[in-house]
Amino acid sequence: MRLSRKRAIARVFRALEEAEGWIWIREIARRTRMHPEQVRRVLDNYFQEAIDEIELPVRLRVVRLKEGVTLKGHLRYLKLTKRL
Repeated sequence: MRLSRKRAIARVFRALEEAEGWIWIREIARRTRMHPEQVRRVLDNYFQEAIDEIELPVRLRVVRLKEGVTLKGHLRYLKLTKRL
């Protein structure tokens, strides 16, 4: 079953919000029941301005939500930039 774009963004956002700190891509995928590659695509396409990111030497990406970012505000930003 394919997820709609908004639903995928909301799931990833909730996982980042619940993590309260740094989280691996695979852990986001596990929590959202999405494929890790889909999580990567959602983060790359819709969350670049809303996350802090660390690339570890073993090809692991660890991300966290920036301070003060809300789902409603981020969706509004995506609509304004015509990416949603």
